[in-house]
Amino acid sequence: MQVKTVGFILCAVLAWAAVAYKGIAVRRNPRNARLWAVLFTIAVPATGITIATDGVYSAIARVSGQPHLPTLLMYCCCVGYSISAFIMTLLLKMPAHLAKPLIVRYIIFFTLSITTMIILFFNIRADEADPLGMERAYAQSAVGGLFLLIFLGSFAAGLIAEARQSLQFARQVAATGGRPWLQLGLQYTAAGALLAISYCATKALSVVAAWVGLEIRAIDILGTILVMLGALTMTLGLTMPAWGPHCSSAKETLRQAITYVQLHSLWAELVAQYPGIALDKPQSRLVDFANLRDLGYRLNRRVIEINDGILAVQSQASTPEQSGEIAIQLKLPEGVVQTAMRIREAARVNSNRRNQFNPSLGSPSAVEHAASEEREVEATVDDIGWLVQLATALRRLPA
Repeated sequence: MQVKTVGFILCAVLAWAAVAYKGIAVRRNPRNARLWAVLFTIAVPATGITIATDGVYSAIARVSGQPHLPTLLMYCCCVGYSISAFIMTLLLKMPAHLAKPLIVRYIIFFTLSITTMIILFFNIRADEADPLGMERAYAQSAVGGLFLLIFLGSFAAGLIAEARQSLQFARQVAATGGRPWLQLGLQYTAAGALLAISYCATKALSVVAAWVGLEIRAIDILGTILVMLGALTMTLGLTMPAWGPHCSSAKETLRQAITYVQLHSLWAELVAQYPGIALDKPQSRLVDFANLRDLGYRLNRRVIEINDGILAVQSQASTPEQSGEIAIQLKLPEGVVQTAMRIREAARVNSNRRNQFNPSLGSPSAVEHAASEEREVEATVDDIGWLVQLATALRRLPA
């Protein structure tokens, strides 16, 4: 199987996966015009890429009796894609009733373009089965050259309008400071449109080369690569506002899970000295990682319990000496190292008093506990980062 064929198949699979993803959303909200626009915008290039695969292309040509009918269908998909992407961006940018007049004008223009392409196609008398044969063999004729130029002009016109609208809309979104995934998706869409415009430029160069009797295969290959990359990049950008926030949520969940496990050793050390600070008894890191339900609450609870333990340590242990030298060795802030050394010193003190231990020994005083409970419910990232450093320092302190 040729590399080109494998590439088309892979692109088709990815494109249809995106269609299936958006199809679920459309089924849940069938009256949403924006969702239908996104679905159509993804389905059109998916259809074009599927037609371009060798097996499908040959089957359509054989059944229809028209060797180049698949090429016409591919070109119509390209033109349809450019206008559908433009319409989708308009619907995202403004209410449907405001976008409707402009949408109607563009639909009329592109419908006339596709109709003209179909009429010209059936007057070219193409009989070569190579998908790239029309550019090489028929561009010299007036009808074939006009067909190709109308296709390239229509396709490029839609892409230029889409790139312009996407960049303008992205700037508006950036100015509001919200919806970063929408802004990034619009930027990707504009980049994909520019890649596809480059395809139009290479194809136009191929037509001009054919007019003067030249055949440059590298142009055809480059054009194919550009249109595939452009279609995939635009599809990625158009769907990004939908799946992007889920990626951010997953990233945040993973960050919380890692932090929760990282704080285990510090939390377990403090709970061992002051059992009264914890609701649950410490277990292994593996148990921690396996039990991540209500992760936000559990992480916040762990931070509060660690802070309670640190307050108890500060009331019990004195300021350690030589903390600056150790901080330099560990490459950690001196305040972090001082607190870690206090925890280590408090552990030794509590160990010496173990035989006289009672349930209240070493627990934070009522005043200290109340002060810790007055903290904000949600710990900031900086607080958590400091505690992670503290856990690292405690683990790396010399015995």
